[in-house]
Amino acid sequence: MIRGGAGEDFLQWDLKGSRLGILESGWDLRGLVFSKEDIVFPKADNFSAIDFSYASFYHSKLRNATFFETVTSFARVYNCQFVDCVFSLTEFYGTTFDKVKFVNCAFVGGNSFTNCDFRDVQFQGCFVSNRVFFDCRFDEETVINDPLGRPLTLYAGVHNLEKVNLAEIYKGIKDAFAAGAAFEQARKYLFKERSSTTRYNSKALLQKAKGLFLEKVAGYGLKPLRVLIAMLIMFAIFSLLFMFRFGIWDGFFISAGAFFTFGAKDKLTGASMLDL
Repeated sequence: MIRGGAGEDFLQWDLKGSRLGILESGWDLRGLVFSKEDIVFPKADNFSAIDFSYASFYHSKLRNATFFETVTSFARVYNCQFVDCVFSLTEFYGTTFDKVKFVNCAFVGGNSFTNCDFRDVQFQGCFVSNRVFFDCRFDEETVINDPLGRPLTLYAGVHNLEKVNLAEIYKGIKDAFAAGAAFEQARKYLFKERSSTTRYNSKALLQKAKGLFLEKVAGYGLKPLRVLIAMLIMFAIFSLLFMFRFGIWDGFFISAGAFFTFGAKDKLTGASMLDL
């Protein structure tokens, strides 16, 4: 039935006809073992309100599938691909994703991954309308591309990313990398979170200007090289001013003494205020 495209309430008639006696309801697919499948789904709500809890998905590829209001708790997904799939109001809880790819998928309208473990998972060309990761854990092999402005898959409908949501989206990703001790990636997304907050969530103009200054000069304390570059630029500017009056070597020495506070009194003796 799933290979045939599933669809909304696709188990209802079989359940009423007592042909699916072990199921508690028409939405009960708990414990399903889904292995070595490659299915291209038709445009429809293929899985609507289905419970996939405790299910296992292995070595499979699902294309064009739509998951609407589904629940997947304590499941395992291994070596699977979701291509051009749409997720809406779906919930993943305590699920392990291992060697999984989400390609050109759209997460629209209130999706959530909570307490999930991601190992070598890739999100490529995906649209995410709001924060989806809560108390998750990413390893260093997990790759999350920046969310797209609109979905690539035609099955998702017309949606646009509201940039005010970017900071929360990046916060969820940052927290997940930090929980997995992938600190380099966590710093990367902390910077994206701060940058998005400055650009799209700062209400006051002065606050936004202050944030942009801290970003450019210090990278919010996350990019120390920017501090060094800013210091060298200031040092070069004042060195040129002193070099113009006192010559190359003396001007450099005076500027260095002022900047690094080791003094240059002998070079300044006899110099007037006009010289300075």
